[in-house]
Amino acid sequence: MTFFHVIETIARGDASTAWCLSQAGGCAMSAAYLDLPVARAIFGDDPRAVLAWGPGPRVKAIECEGGYKVTGVWAFASGGRHATWLGAHCPIFKADGSPRLDETGRQQERTMLVRTGDVQWTDIWNTVGLRGTASDQFALTDFFVRADHSITRDFELECRESGPLYRMGAGTCYQVGFAAVACGIARGALDCFLDVARNKVPRGLKSP
Repeated sequence: MTFFHVIETIARGDASTAWCLSQAGGCAMSAAYLDLPVARAIFGDDPRAVLAWGPGPRVKAIECEGGYKVTGVWAFASGGRHATWLGAHCPIFKADGSPRLDETGRQQERTMLVRTGDVQWTDIWNTVGLRGTASDQFALTDFFVRADHSITRDFELECRESGPLYRMGAGTCYQVGFAAVACGIARGALDCFLDVARNKVPRGLKSP
């Protein structure tokens, strides 16, 4: 509930800031799926570390020695320009180009963690709302990502933390954040409306 109320309060004043905070909270859940030294290097060494990610319909990660070669364009990354690291969601392919399948026969997907300075940005975020999130498009070309810098989100067998926080999926964290942003925006708009209704001085009058 604290997470919800903090985001809701911020959204009353600035929806973009609240949105980025809620997204960063969900993305940070990935720390529980990383080896401890890697998690510390990403989130612990830099107190201002922020992870952001988004969808990528034209992407792939090809297995290679020690990790993956990643290529693609990710349509946007929520809050990406404010982040220090990005998550690139990818379908996995074997070195011979065939899909890597899981035990159910579906193609495996993993999220590759890369520094923001390693991607190519394209300025596409010309939106009416939430412009301050700076959720631009990014690309990688044949970029090597170490195996220990990749995760499968919400895959219980890879979660290395047993605390109660991590029994909640990242999706739930996002849902709480989305609701908080919406409620905060609505409350802020209502507050502004009430202020105008109560205090606006009509034309020709000297007081409300």
